[in-house]
Amino acid sequence: MKNNTPDSITLIDTFANKINITDPAPYVTCIVSNENKQISIIGGSSDSLNVIHIPITDHPQPLKDGKWSINSDFFKVFVKNTHTPNTIGFLFDYDDDPKYPMLAATKLAYGEQGRYCQSVEAYQPHIEYYLHLSQKQFLDIMPQHCHEIIHLRYKHKSFTGIYINKEQQTIQVVDGDNIINYKYPEDLLDFPTTVYLTAETVKTLDSMNYSSLNTLSLCVEQDQVLLSSPAGHFSSSNKMPDQINADIAATQDNEVIFIAENGFLIHNELKNLNSKLNEIKNTNTGFFYFFDSYLYILARGSTIKTIAKIKAKASSKFNSDQLYRFTLTHLKELFSTSLSKTNYNKINNPKITMTIYKTADNTRKLHISDSRVKTVNTIPIEKDNIPESIENVKKTIQLDEKFKEKAKLAKSTQLDLFSGDA
Repeated sequence: MKNNTPDSITLIDTFANKINITDPAPYVTCIVSNENKQISIIGGSSDSLNVIHIPITDHPQPLKDGKWSINSDFFKVFVKNTHTPNTIGFLFDYDDDPKYPMLAATKLAYGEQGRYCQSVEAYQPHIEYYLHLSQKQFLDIMPQHCHEIIHLRYKHKSFTGIYINKEQQTIQVVDGDNIINYKYPEDLLDFPTTVYLTAETVKTLDSMNYSSLNTLSLCVEQDQVLLSSPAGHFSSSNKMPDQINADIAATQDNEVIFIAENGFLIHNELKNLNSKLNEIKNTNTGFFYFFDSYLYILARGSTIKTIAKIKAKASSKFNSDQLYRFTLTHLKELFSTSLSKTNYNKINNPKITMTIYKTADNTRKLHISDSRVKTVNTIPIEKDNIPESIENVKKTIQLDEKFKEKAKLAKSTQLDLFSGDA
């Protein structure tokens, strides 16, 4: 429940936590306006500044109108020792300088300790940033937008960020090393823009939404996102992680896309490679072979060969057979995610889409997505153009076909024998 405490008082700790005391410009800047009855405080780091507006109550000896800066390290101590849940107390005097006040960390000043800091001329880049805020274009984000984004944050233990694509009506959550695709929620249908929000941004959004009685707003810039309310403005990086960039690139630079109907068989075969047959596990290598509308999953040791043949539909065009090599230990990443927690069986048998694409650094990735739970799992993969590897794969396929034919003949012979006894 919201209370009557000014939003900025509730957010002062969020503001203080964003101050980088190792920044080359170690300042927090204050702009005092008695006419507007507020102090605007600017701080953070040089490439990511924040502003908070503190209301001023009437006082017989008010702070003078003006602009000044104070040591950012002291300000963090100052905040810790000057505010209660409902107020912030400024203890100051102008004895040493009629223009720039000396500030005290209030609680300490009343005890046996003391912490004091002389303010100095206002740091000009902070003032310029503050003045330019009014020129930025902010878009309203409604409470239901905030609630949906915050809900998705708490749904994932290793939440790293969320990519909201308004144009394509898609949501992607980065959860550790995995990307989770979600159906676009109804509560975000009128979300104003496409944006990537980091975990830090969503945490700030959560704090602002909790403390504010007002609609929040959002400004998306090339390298950062600004969240705004009447209490202030908070910025953070919006640099997308490699997983999201790769996923976007994948839609534009796909090398192979296969859609397999038998998700149960794929899941079962990959899980077996990861957990059974030590001779295979010791090679730490598996293969995907795409040929003639089939996906083959293969592995080979010194004496053991394994193969699974899955009917698949190609949704991308390629001119010849394709062989890819992957590391078996990377399969553990698949089976530590929600893909493994899906209850695969012959009845619950969703389609599996496998997408192989090149990344910006010319390496390849494999996306495996489940049509039912919309989970995307990504592992590294390599193209194998070695003629010997392709020849070995073809020999294993021929071996499999030969034994399947023998099995058919054996089954037919058994049926004939049983018929003869009848």
